[in-house]
Amino acid sequence: ANYVANMEVIGGIETVTVNILEESKKSILVQFETSLEEDFIFGEYENTATFTNDGTPIPLEASVQPDFGNSFAIKDGKQTGASKISWNVKVNYSQSKIEDFEVYDELGPDLIYVDGSLKIYPVSVVEAGEDWEYIKSDETIEADKYTLTTDRDMLTGISWLKVRFNETINTPYIIEYDTTFIAGNGDTISNKVSVKGGEYELIETPVEKEIIVITSQAGGSGSSNRGSLVITKVGEGNSHLFEGLKFDLYTILNNKRTLIRSGVTNDQGILKFEQLRNGTYYLVEDVEANDALIDEEYVVGEDEFDGIEIVINNEHN
Repeated sequence: ANYVANMEVIGGIETVTVNILEESKKSILVQFETSLEEDFIFGEYENTATFTNDGTPIPLEASVQPDFGNSFAIKDGKQTGASKISWNVKVNYSQSKIEDFEVYDELGPDLIYVDGSLKIYPVSVVEAGEDWEYIKSDETIEADKYTLTTDRDMLTGISWLKVRFNETINTPYIIEYDTTFIAGNGDTISNKVSVKGGEYELIETPVEKEIIVITSQAGGSGSSNRGSLVITKVGEGNSHLFEGLKFDLYTILNNKRTLIRSGVTNDQGILKFEQLRNGTYYLVEDVEANDALIDEEYVVGEDEFDGIEIVINNEHN
């Protein structure tokens, strides 16, 4: 060989040195490979080489952008039923090695997670000519490989999903789940996702996805305007404010009355449901929980639905 190659660590940086042992008037190509395996894959990598000839150094700079580098969550979704949207989140397509990887998905006030619908599929990466192909498996991963936590604020309607991978990951996955939605024809539904993992408290800012829905169903729908529904429960003659009384709010989804909000009155006898679209809702007092007398369900269906206050004035046992 007419060259000598050596790799050493200089100043904490791996450095490759190639000495050409013979003079040459020909072009010389120096080629070597580096691996990002078992590492966190960023969006761009820079590399600086120094070519020295007759004692004169000449810096040579280059950069490489890996496929899906610094990409940890790609959100998408589509309407798959009269009141259903199916969502998918492509995670870790950068193939980074990440410990304690968490996917945090915030559902807007129009969305309700369908219990039991979440599934996670592994994705394999194979060469396809000069590109790479990402192939979703037909089989889901085992349930003990991840932990799913769900929660919903029954006053604002906002829900959260958190998926935590119980083992270190270094390959891509696709998370899929379904939601029902409460909206009118042409309304826009939003949903956003963010991720955390390893030593990085937040490795990607929230990614938001919007979908315009098509529907002809009745219920809490028909306008993008939002407002609040304020309920005050008082005794006969406004003589007493009742704290801790439970009320449920329903709407019609798929021709079925569906619970969308629930709460109790505060120390002022007030309960407030927020971020409701214009539409028709059914307000029901929980008679068993409240030990109260109520004649019928209260139907709310005003054209202007901004801050409607309903005073339910009946006797309390």
